[in-house]
Amino acid sequence: MAIDASDVVWIATANEARAIPEPILNRMNVYSIDAPDVDGSRRIATCIYRELREEHSWGKLFPSDLNADALERVAKLKPREMRRVMLTASATPSLPVDMK
Repeated sequence: MAIDASDVVWIATANEARAIPEPILNRMNVYSIDAPDVDGSRRIATCIYRELREEHSWGKLFPSDLNADALERVAKLKPREMRRVMLTASATPSLPVDMK
C-alpha cells in the first residue's frame, strides 16, 4: 500500500550516535543531552517513585515520598535502573505493625 509520508516526523534515540550509519545520521538533526545533575537525578527518582505508587494497587502501602537515604541511593542510578530497583524493593514491602 502506498502512503504519503512527506509530513511524517521521525524521532529516534540512541545512547551512542557512533553506532548509527553515516547515510542515516547525516539526514538527522542530532541533539546531545547531558546526564542530569544531582538535583535532576533526585527529581527523576521522585517522579518515578510517585508514578509507581499511582500505577499499582499496592502503592498506598508506601509513604508518599522516598526517605532521604533511599532518595540519595537511588538518585545515583540511571532512570531505567531506578525504576527496576524500586519495583524490586516494592515486591516485599515492610509494613508498619498497624498495616499488617
